Amino acid sequence: MKIIQVSDELWNEIAKLIAADILKQAARPLDSAEELGSGHLPSYTPRHFTRGPRLAESQQNIRIINDKLEVAYPEDGIMQAWDLPSKSDRDAIREVRDKALEFAERHGASNGQLKAIMKALTENGYYLIGPRRPKIRLRPI
Repeated sequence: MKIIQVSDELWNEIAKLIAADILKQAARPLDSAEELGSGHLPSYTPRHFTRGPRLAESQQNIRIINDKLEVAYPEDGIMQAWDLPSKSDRDAIREVRDKALEFAERHGASNGQLKAIMKALTENGYYLIGPRRPKIRLRPI
């Protein structure tokens, strides 16, 4: 590796030019996908960057409100709700979870949608095993 030494003034000028060029490129809107050329970025919608491609056939809405678990498929006009038991009754929580998963499977839920039902329950304190506890690791000083 070779090292070239430059003065601080020259370095600052180079940095300004590079920064200005980068800002110009970032601010310039692309007129078409052809401007990217082949082999560059594929055209993705903003959804691909946040969640990935949609695998489910229909949208699913899940919410827990007033001690009820609601699973809905608004595109199909289907909704079902289950009363939630106390947060300490694990057998009853499992029963509600299984009913909700069975309902979702009947309506073509993807694996991600099934996991979302289970996540909604755990995020609201309805645990089957118990909340995860952070592992504490002691390191020698």
